[in-house]
Amino acid sequence: MFYFFTIFQSTFFDIMGIMLFYFLVGQVEVENFEAGILLFIIMATSIIMTIAMVYDKRRNQQALNKASGISIGYST
Repeated sequence: MFYFFTIFQSTFFDIMGIMLFYFLVGQVEVENFEAGILLFIIMATSIIMTIAMVYDKRRNQQALNKASGISIGYST
């Protein structure tokens, strides 16, 4: 459960930083530049980050399951 909140917090601040950049673009606007392109990039990177986090969580869980079954050489 704690892992979920860590991911959520990290992703939230990453997306907020990207959105802040998106809103600041109006101050340094370039002629003939479509803002929709930037929105598309933001959405695509958000989806890629989400998929990567889900994959990484599964990979970490598999590693933990594998490591929990390995004896470390001492007994109590």
